[in-house]
Amino acid sequence: MRNKLHKLGAASSRILDIHYPTLGIVAVLIHIGYSDEFNRLLGKWEIAPLHNFNPLDPQHLRDRKLLETLTSDEERATKLKEIHQQRLTCALEYMREHARRPMAFDFVFRGWLTTCKVQSAFTDGTFRIKQ
Repeated sequence: MRNKLHKLGAASSRILDIHYPTLGIVAVLIHIGYSDEFNRLLGKWEIAPLHNFNPLDPQHLRDRKLLETLTSDEERATKLKEIHQQRLTCALEYMREHARRPMAFDFVFRGWLTTCKVQSAFTDGTFRIKQ
């Protein structure tokens, strides 16, 4: 996907992470200063961003085994939150050092990670979030 975005004209050095939260959706985490330019690029290629996409919405859970075992929307939302947190922590672990801390606390601000989890990850000088 990073290669495809590069062919469209995206600056790959400003793309911090790419993941796939559900079928047919690509989530691209970009540097805040690149937002306007990236959105113009998407518009040029007639790609419509989903600004209101909620990765925690239970309708996005597609795993058949989980759908069979998790019967309520509340259980599915809890599982999706767990999966989303795993994606975010993985992205943070591979992120460049200078971007990691601001992104981690942005995730806290959005309610995607807890302050306690993020602060404990930075305490020993390395960045590891305990699962």
